[in-house]
Amino acid sequence: MMKALFCHILFLLFMLPMWSQSNIIENYIHISKKEGISHNNISTIHDDCYGAIWIGTFNGLDVYDSKKLTHIDRFSGMPINSLFDTGKEMFVAAEMFLEVYDYEAGRFSRITYNGNELMYAVSIFRYENDVIILSNGNIYKYKDKEVTLIKSSVPFLRLVCDKYGVLWGLNGDKVYKVDKTFEILKTYNLKGADRSPAKGLCIYADSRSIIWIGTIKDGLFKYNRTYDDFHKETIVSEYKVNDLEDIASIAEDEYNRLWIGYNYGLAIYDYNDHLFRNYAFETNHNSLQNVAITSIYRTKSHNMVIGSYFSGLFYIKELNSTKKFYTLTDAKDNIGGVTSNGIVRDRLSRLWVATNCRGVSILDENGKFIKRLDHTNSVISNNIICLEMGLDGNVWAGGLSSGLYKIAPDERITHYMPSSVDTTSLSGSFVQTLCALNEDSLLVATNKGIDIYLHKVGTFSRILTSQGRSDYNFFDCMVCHDKVYLINSMSLFGYDRLTKEIKEYVLADDPTTAFQCGYADKNGHLWLGTRRGELFSFENGEFQLYIKHKAINTIAGIEGDAEGNLWLSSGNNLFRVTPQKEVRQFNLDWGLDGKEFNVRSSYTDKEGCIYFGATEKLLKFDPQRMVERKHIQPVLYISALKLFNVPVESGSSILKNHIDNTDRIVLDNDQNFVSFAVVSIDYNSDQPLSPYKIVYQLENYDNHWYDVNAASNEISFTGLSTGNYVLHIQLKADNGDVLADKKIEIKVLPPLWLSPYMIVLYILLLGIVIYAIRSFIVKQRRAKELVAQSKREQAEMEKLNTLKLDFFTSLSHEFQRPLAIISTLQNDLLPDDSEQDSETNIFKRNVKRLQYLIDQLMDFRNIESQHAKVKMDKYDIVCFLNDIYEAFTPLFRHKEISHEFISDTTSLPILFDSDKLEILIGNLLSNAFKHTRQGGKCYLKIAHKEEVVTVDVFNSGPCLTEEQKTAIFQPYNSIQIADMRSNGGIGLSIANSIVKLLNIHLSVISVENEGNIFRIEMPLHKDDNLELISPRIKVVNQIIDNTIYVEEQAQSSNEDMDERNLFQVLIVEDDADTKKILKKKLQKNFHVLLASDSDEALLVLKSQNVDMVISNTAPQVDGLGLCKTIKDNEKTNRILVLLISSDLSPESKIAAFQAGTDAFMQKPIHIQELLLRMNNMLKNKNALRSYYSNFDQANVTEQNMNNADEVFLKNLTDFVLQHLSDPEMSVNLITKHFNISRTLLYMNVKRITDQTPSNFILNIKMSQAKKMLLTTSMTSSEIADQLGYCNSNHFSRQFKLMHPRSDFHNQRFVLRIHQQDIGGFFHTFERILKSLEICLIVIIAFFERFQETFGSRLDIHRFFAAVSMSVRSQVGIVHCKAFKFFRCTWQNGTDRILPRLPCIILGRIPGITCHTINRYL
Repeated sequence: MMKALFCHILFLLFMLPMWSQSNIIENYIHISKKEGISHNNISTIHDDCYGAIWIGTFNGLDVYDSKKLTHIDRFSGMPINSLFDTGKEMFVAAEMFLEVYDYEAGRFSRITYNGNELMYAVSIFRYENDVIILSNGNIYKYKDKEVTLIKSSVPFLRLVCDKYGVLWGLNGDKVYKVDKTFEILKTYNLKGADRSPAKGLCIYADSRSIIWIGTIKDGLFKYNRTYDDFHKETIVSEYKVNDLEDIASIAEDEYNRLWIGYNYGLAIYDYNDHLFRNYAFETNHNSLQNVAITSIYRTKSHNMVIGSYFSGLFYIKELNSTKKFYTLTDAKDNIGGVTSNGIVRDRLSRLWVATNCRGVSILDENGKFIKRLDHTNSVISNNIICLEMGLDGNVWAGGLSSGLYKIAPDERITHYMPSSVDTTSLSGSFVQTLCALNEDSLLVATNKGIDIYLHKVGTFSRILTSQGRSDYNFFDCMVCHDKVYLINSMSLFGYDRLTKEIKEYVLADDPTTAFQCGYADKNGHLWLGTRRGELFSFENGEFQLYIKHKAINTIAGIEGDAEGNLWLSSGNNLFRVTPQKEVRQFNLDWGLDGKEFNVRSSYTDKEGCIYFGATEKLLKFDPQRMVERKHIQPVLYISALKLFNVPVESGSSILKNHIDNTDRIVLDNDQNFVSFAVVSIDYNSDQPLSPYKIVYQLENYDNHWYDVNAASNEISFTGLSTGNYVLHIQLKADNGDVLADKKIEIKVLPPLWLSPYMIVLYILLLGIVIYAIRSFIVKQRRAKELVAQSKREQAEMEKLNTLKLDFFTSLSHEFQRPLAIISTLQNDLLPDDSEQDSETNIFKRNVKRLQYLIDQLMDFRNIESQHAKVKMDKYDIVCFLNDIYEAFTPLFRHKEISHEFISDTTSLPILFDSDKLEILIGNLLSNAFKHTRQGGKCYLKIAHKEEVVTVDVFNSGPCLTEEQKTAIFQPYNSIQIADMRSNGGIGLSIANSIVKLLNIHLSVISVENEGNIFRIEMPLHKDDNLELISPRIKVVNQIIDNTIYVEEQAQSSNEDMDERNLFQVLIVEDDADTKKILKKKLQKNFHVLLASDSDEALLVLKSQNVDMVISNTAPQVDGLGLCKTIKDNEKTNRILVLLISSDLSPESKIAAFQAGTDAFMQKPIHIQELLLRMNNMLKNKNALRSYYSNFDQANVTEQNMNNADEVFLKNLTDFVLQHLSDPEMSVNLITKHFNISRTLLYMNVKRITDQTPSNFILNIKMSQAKKMLLTTSMTSSEIADQLGYCNSNHFSRQFKLMHPRSDFHNQRFVLRIHQQDIGGFFHTFERILKSLEICLIVIIAFFERFQETFGSRLDIHRFFAAVSMSVRSQVGIVHCKAFKFFRCTWQNGTDRILPRLPCIILGRIPGITCHTINRYL
């Protein structure tokens, strides 16, 4: 242990003189084991064609690309003897084998000779276009990937070639001169100073063809051509240095200087200029590092790279730096964080540097620390902010809070502090900047203002005070001609030395700009730097932004040089700004050790050298010596391709060559996570002429350019779909110049099932089966179109549901008027009658039913629109339900239905809405009664469990399917249940709406072979604080009366009702008076509908069959947009449009016709002209309707069809003709086939042909019957069978009605059947109108009886006219033939009409017979 320590001390003592003479290398890149290199012992170095440095170590091979270090795994653990680059290949010689890396292919290959490895290949070089390899005593030639043995068993171990082509070999103390045939010409012996053999370690041939030999202990030998011998260089005696030992490597730089690597470091030898210097590496504060050098290499960019024995690799960026860094404290002072502030130079060329915690440091002219002045050795404060060299030789120092100090040349110190009682004292204690104006005065800027110190009288004169404002924060002071400028943080103060005036300047555009440094050049221009990195010029009282560079984040100090350049300190960077505004950046992080420059710390001495202060450092440089090194263009290099983060080896199926030499790659469909590793090889990136970055774009994927992530240097894409892409990678300067670019095409193959082979197979298979499935495809397409059409129609119908509810609710309100008339007449005209089935009671019963139906519809609308309110009170639900049940008991008994009320308790007081629950239970019991056959079973059951009350209503009717369970709750449904009648109406719909309103659950449970249970589950709400109320039954009796009526009318049939054959006109107008006038004038001839704007009009068009639209073109109505919408829609383009405008310009008329209007009128409107225009337009529509009514559907082909209506009729006719013989042929069958609703079918057929679907079918059948009678000998029974009639008499009656006697035999027509197909939605209104019909017939039948009462004949014509018009005004089309029939009877006389009386209608009313009517008439 002691021996080792003693040896170490001796080594340090021996090295101390050498270190003291060493120059310092500061600017370099160091790569060691810490940075990931394989081993710190570097054996060989070489750079490749891209500029990447290959590093051979004692334990493997690494490649450094200026950004990251890559380890070559195949050489792990192997010593690397030598490396050599040919421009296309890199030779890598390990101890036991030799390999070559092909740049283009991107892979290694082994070099052998006759199957034998080439071991210990130490020397590899180019000779006459061939590569010469000295391996294990043999010389080989490598050319075109072939190895040839040239010479075997040579005596030398190393071999070099000079510029004349002469080969030189070295082995120990012998040097061999070899000719081109590798024969030895001469052998030289190396002798030391004591004439003993000098063993050589390395041999080098320089650019002048001088051969140099480095020895183990005898220094450096040189070949003398004059004497044809090797002599030792006299370095020791000539340059007074220690002898060089263990010279392991020699190289020449671009200035023809020899770099000599030996065991104690690096020496630079310029034998022409007789210069010899030792160099050491500076590692940190006052720390030098001498390294044992093993390898020196000059790169293709003429940079020197040094490999060491213990310390790794050093990339020398600058040998002799023009920038000097001085430390601010003694080497013994270990305190950190010492920051420089003010800087001055005295008459002895000493540097005075103010610091934040060590007072004032004094350095000699070489930057060596001499001493410091602080509170430990003087009265000066430790925190000094600024310094100024007085013209009298005194140094002035300003403290942070300690006032002003004057330091005499003999270092006597005078201290000045502010005094509140002395107006001639210093204004503030925080002295921020100083400026010597002349020999008599000194300007002092403090936090409280600006003072002028007069040396002769020793007093301060205040020229600026704070005067109540916040403290000043002065950074710098500059003299410019007769003015002195002081930089405050937010402004600039100018002091005129002649007028003694001071003025403040603020940057008007941005008063928050924070200045923190300034400089006045020799031309009198003022320059200001800001905290945000902006450089302003100040001239003639105005600020001008001079430059704002993205690399400059802040400006701490500004100085200028003799060439007019500005030098800016910023962070740890130095910037030069030329008069042409060119910016050059110098990164000084290597010298500042990560520290940054400080404000108030810049200085220029008399020689023009510039100083900038930083933390723990002081920078000095001479701008004239800042020689710009030639910047090498960076190389854009794609180093690797990765799939799913795994590198792809060159030579694989994906990558034939190296990715950097690949123009196109092909990936499988599942290889969609691809990455590209890219790098810009640039070892001088800290000194860029202009900053640059790597950007990329993937064409056909995303057209944007993106920056490559600087941290990972990878471009990644995920989820690339099948297709062709182009990856563009560019090295782009900030000014937009493209420094380098690369392009790679990427093709992502489709999956196997979409590969070209599979596509061909698909085409073949498709060709085989296409004929077989052609018809199927056509049918499927048609079916899809029908399904889509049905879905669209269904969606439209659902949207119109709310509108229909609003419409019919309003209509129900209007029904109250005729109902009020009838109710009034029944009391005046009809006396009470005790007979239940008398005409009087029938009439009153129907009036009462009519009122119930209207009230039912109103309730349904209120609940659906959420207008109904829930009123919760406390009732006994068991008693309440029992009362409802008892009300239905007579019905159950009358129909012989077994019934029962079941409850698990006798009393259950809870909270519920009695009105809503009464309607709900009443409708469920009514439904149960109607769907239970005679002799069946019904019961009402209530039970409660925990917090739920369950109410079951059971009926023994047919079990419902799942479809029926949903449909029965829809309003106006027509679902048939087994052999029971339709469930039309809204009773269950009201029940379903009440369930939703009360937020309770209603379900239907089918019990197989028993019946259905309608189950209500409602929460059990209790409130003991409320009083129990006895509920009263309100509407159940009405429900029961309606149930009785429906049951009595169950077997009756409804007759078809005609519609008024009137045209419907829609008026769209926002002015209410105009709408009223137009409606009044037009309603005599047309059925008028109204709308206020285009949106409302479109809703009406969706629900009504409109023939003409009359619209205003005002912006509030948007008549032009409405017209265009109507004409662009194939469903509404048949509608005539007449536009009315108050704009009299021709442009408005042109715009109207461009929108598609059929006619155009201008305000004011002449009603007569409007009627004539409408009649003329509707004549054409009548003619079109007549054409379709007589349309010969059977003889029209698809080629002759004009529009969609004809196609529709053709398809409908074809279907009817195909099913003529089908007895089940009906409207229902057509709707199922065409997947269309009954209502839509009715509207389309009625609109096109003015016939109902039933009449349309009948016309086709009668037309075919006529043809059969004329062209065949078939009997009427046979024809009836062919046309699907089960009864030939029925056929005969219908045929006689369709064909008068002029066409066939003289026959009388005794029956006319009217068929009508009305949608389920209007079912309730049919019943309302039917009730009106019966009431009116009863009134006529009793008219004779009431003549005696009135004493004169009643004007029944006027009565029926009034009632008829009232109903017509609300419904539009009266579905009651009784009105027309009796008006005709009264006007034409009884003798002509009686034979045509449809007695079957009157016969339905008990007590009313044809004889009674005949007697009355």
